[in-house]
Amino acid sequence: MLRHWEGGSPCGTSTNPTSMILLLCSAISDHKQETNEHLTWDKVVKGETQLVSGLQYKLLVMTKNEMDVSARYEAVVWEKEWMNFRKLVSFNPVITS
Repeated sequence: MLRHWEGGSPCGTSTNPTSMILLLCSAISDHKQETNEHLTWDKVVKGETQLVSGLQYKLLVMTKNEMDVSARYEAVVWEKEWMNFRKLVSFNPVITS
């Protein structure tokens, strides 16, 4: 389950959808490079932002693998837009019981 950040706020309607797609594509691309796991994103289920030195995004994402099997992942991406900086902090599967 998506854990709430202290001081975090929901992102969604106020977040630029194009920016969110770029963040997501960047996160999945970085994850592919690190793990060689081939995922594509299906949709963003939920998201939060946290003001740090820039913005940190926590996204609950539905993905599909190369066999079309769906899975949920929690992606955390740190962005400093003014520096053209974006880093994948974590990309972990969400285990549901």
